[in-house]
Amino acid sequence: MDNNVMRHSAAHVMAAAVSRLFQDVKLDIGDATEDGFYFYYDFDLPKRLSQEDFPAIEQEMARIVAANYPFERLVV
Repeated sequence: MDNNVMRHSAAHVMAAAVSRLFQDVKLDIGDATEDGFYFYYDFDLPKRLSQEDFPAIEQEMARIVAANYPFERLVV
């Protein structure tokens, strides 16, 4: 798996984790950025995310990865 695919997939896993932990989140999905990032999400939450939130997000991401959900690329 190349780095772009890995980054793109990780962005989806992170968005899923944040959505599970913060039910009132609104996601904004973006395309590739000029400085090399392949894909990004912006999170709109009533409370700004802080470093204290990162361990819970990382743990939820690990649970999602451990569940071994299939990734399927769809071209629309």
